[in-house]
Amino acid sequence: MTNSRPIWQKPWSYKEGFSIALGLLLVGLLLNEFTIIHFRLPSWPWNFVLGLFFLLLLIAVKLFLGKRHFIMWLSSLPAAISSICLFLVIVLAMGLIPQQEAHAAQRFYFDLNTLKNSWLFFLGLIYLLTTLGLTIFRRIIPFRGRNIAFTLQHGGLWILAFTAGLASADVERYQIPVYENQTVEHGYSVQGQYIQFPFKIQLIDFSIDEFPAKLAVVNSRTNEIDAAERGNLNLITEGLEVNIYHFTIKVLKYYPSALEKGDTTYVPSNDSLSGQAALLEITDNRTGEKYTGWISSGSPLFQASYIQIGDYYIAMTIPQPKKFSSVVKIMLPNKQPETYRIAVNQPLKIAGWKLYQIGYDENMGKYSKLSVLEAVRDPWLPFVYTGILLLMMGAAYLFWTGNKINTKTENHELG
Repeated sequence: MTNSRPIWQKPWSYKEGFSIALGLLLVGLLLNEFTIIHFRLPSWPWNFVLGLFFLLLLIAVKLFLGKRHFIMWLSSLPAAISSICLFLVIVLAMGLIPQQEAHAAQRFYFDLNTLKNSWLFFLGLIYLLTTLGLTIFRRIIPFRGRNIAFTLQHGGLWILAFTAGLASADVERYQIPVYENQTVEHGYSVQGQYIQFPFKIQLIDFSIDEFPAKLAVVNSRTNEIDAAERGNLNLITEGLEVNIYHFTIKVLKYYPSALEKGDTTYVPSNDSLSGQAALLEITDNRTGEKYTGWISSGSPLFQASYIQIGDYYIAMTIPQPKKFSSVVKIMLPNKQPETYRIAVNQPLKIAGWKLYQIGYDENMGKYSKLSVLEAVRDPWLPFVYTGILLLMMGAAYLFWTGNKINTKTENHELG
């Protein structure tokens, strides 16, 4: 005989948990779509005040209403699982749908392109922080030594969730466009706000490393490249031999950095205005004729070159950037200037800011004299590190106590 408990009949379990999560999801979406006032995350000091008030409220609820069934259920596993699932759905949506700043975003259904500043995100975050907070209080009141690891891990997770949510409004981002030999000390945000930094930046050199260009056979009648044609768009390397359409193409020489010599040949060069060049041997398999000639990507000093055979052009595509970086001189008050290199995924930390390499003049490509940096400051970063540290301490404590128990068991068996 099955014991089917009606929903909302005590004791609550997973059915109620996921019903509440689904209800919050629907309410959040409806608030996003139909309310005139859209939710915006508060910034300092109001996010700190809100967080402190919320924490004190959780303590008061635990102390004075802790025996109520709903409050006890909020600190249960079903409540925690449902809140985590709801928050994961929101985070997954933020990853799948391109997010925009709320002030500049185009209207999208249910504000799904500005989720970080939405009612849905706020409700999901509050549900998660509530279940985590009450679960922690349930374990530490009264406190027992066996709950140390649990408290450390869940406390760290609570801090991370809080800083990822309410504290994210304090993250500052400013772009810094700077040309070679130019010195700047200002940046601007996407909202058009300007800031003066406590340091000056001089761009000494900007450089781009490129991938080899791709070999392409272009139909001259349509001026299109058939990427589906086998062998088309291979990276050019010396010795490469491919069959494209009715051509057999062999790369006799490849120079990743070359200058034009006369009208018919290229020579290797480390000149900053050089381009890529390759010497090809092409066999037309229909006629047996062979052709030899140079193709190049071009540069500010010379035009791109190609080989035309009948209705086809054999050419190289525009090389794509592999990595780009800036050599900068940082000048701080009352300190000697120092030189650093800033590259993609290699930021520079200076005076409380992190400087990231994010762009350049894409129209100029590797010949760009413009570097675009981004300065980021997150005053809550120490709290993020604190949350991570607590998680690591909890894991280390579990590992230590687990080894201790295993050692005692082994000694008992040996004895």
